[in-house]
Amino acid sequence: MNHTTGTPYSLPAPVSKEELLNAIPELYLLQFRELASFVPVAAIRALLPENPCRNDSDFLTQEFSASDLGLTPSAIEATPLIDTLSRLYDFAYHGVRYEGAEPMGPDSDYTWAAAVVLDMKTSYVAAMYRDSGAKDAQQIAALCAQVAETANARVVLEGGEGFLSLGSSTAEDGWYTGQALTIRQMALLAGMEESSIRTAANPRKPNALKTHRDENGSTRIAADVAKAWLIAKGRYVEPVVKFVKETPVDLVKMTFSSTFDIHQAVCQSARYAWSTAADDAQREALAARLRKFGVTYTEGGFWGVGLQSEDLADAARMRDLAEALGLSPDLFVMRVRQGLATQALKSINKEIEASLASPSHLA
Repeated sequence: MNHTTGTPYSLPAPVSKEELLNAIPELYLLQFRELASFVPVAAIRALLPENPCRNDSDFLTQEFSASDLGLTPSAIEATPLIDTLSRLYDFAYHGVRYEGAEPMGPDSDYTWAAAVVLDMKTSYVAAMYRDSGAKDAQQIAALCAQVAETANARVVLEGGEGFLSLGSSTAEDGWYTGQALTIRQMALLAGMEESSIRTAANPRKPNALKTHRDENGSTRIAADVAKAWLIAKGRYVEPVVKFVKETPVDLVKMTFSSTFDIHQAVCQSARYAWSTAADDAQREALAARLRKFGVTYTEGGFWGVGLQSEDLADAARMRDLAEALGLSPDLFVMRVRQGLATQALKSINKEIEASLASPSHLA
């Protein structure tokens, strides 16, 4: 919040979100090109949305960009990497957390997205393509890494545990995930150079930014101190919670082949009902109603499904659950029966295969 103007403050970003999302498909193309060393080229080429190439291997040349091959933001929007990087951008520069999305913490999707772009940031393959005239995937990966690094620092600022920690605990970089911030992290969050942060921390200056030395002798800034300083400077980004846009379950098109499919559909329906509720009172009422079926709300917008086999086999109970989720009771009950029957048939077929493969049937 800018306390002078009273308007929400957003951290200046090195690139607009639209520009970043338009550039990310080049990272996908880089991965496809690297994958061509491990699987048949024709198999990879079949994954690309468009085919302007004369031969399957032509996409390996610098002549074609990601957009030439149909790799656009809209074509890959449902894939984990671009979706995760989009959320990291929103949190890093606008403080937006999405309820219903995975929380930012260790061993999460954010961890792996950050690791992937860090690998590509120093990719020799990307450097070779760049030197031959292709778009600079290393530079794009570096921008993505900076976005992730800033989001990681903001997690620490808000009292959480960062989602990726690199190097030792004394590392003076943006990936430290202790209980305090590094000079690098403070600079990222303030939108300033590291040298400016060090100058601001000079104890001889009035209202100096307070720092301390940790057990390893590294300079650190306590999260509460950092937050107070950012607020005083009008550079603090107020956290904002938004709901993940969920799509309703379409029981006409969706089929179930296992209890896992049933649980996934229940989770998706719960998230959709939660995200479209008018207010907190409706959300609390929904959570209370679903708890009776073993469907529980957890931190970050995740839903735990504790439906047992006897629950799924109880048509009356499944009808009541469908009504609570806003689904067609009759169709939901039939889809559940479909899932249980298909799973049972698969199990029987495996037993038959195992029996036929036994020595007694080889005579």
